[in-house]
Amino acid sequence: MITDLTSVSPFAFEMVRRGDCLVIVKKTPSKYEFRSKIGAKKESLVLHKGITKIGIVPPKIYDENPVLGTHKHCWVKEVDLVKKLIIVEFKTN
Repeated sequence: MITDLTSVSPFAFEMVRRGDCLVIVKKTPSKYEFRSKIGAKKESLVLHKGITKIGIVPPKIYDENPVLGTHKHCWVKEVDLVKKLIIVEFKTN
């Protein structure tokens, strides 16, 4: 499955390159946190490289494919600085 990310961190474009492995963390926002494009109190998949948050898998994609929550890693397929876009791929075994 291939998808782009929402709520991409500005630091992400400097940190990730094509082929990098990102760690997937299933997370619910804290009491006062509001994630843009997602809203409050919705569980989402947050992608990290080291301790830096890279972005969030769009909630529509996660709702349609809940099996993505079972994955531990995904891979960066494309980084486009001009379009401010990071595309990731979830590989199935």
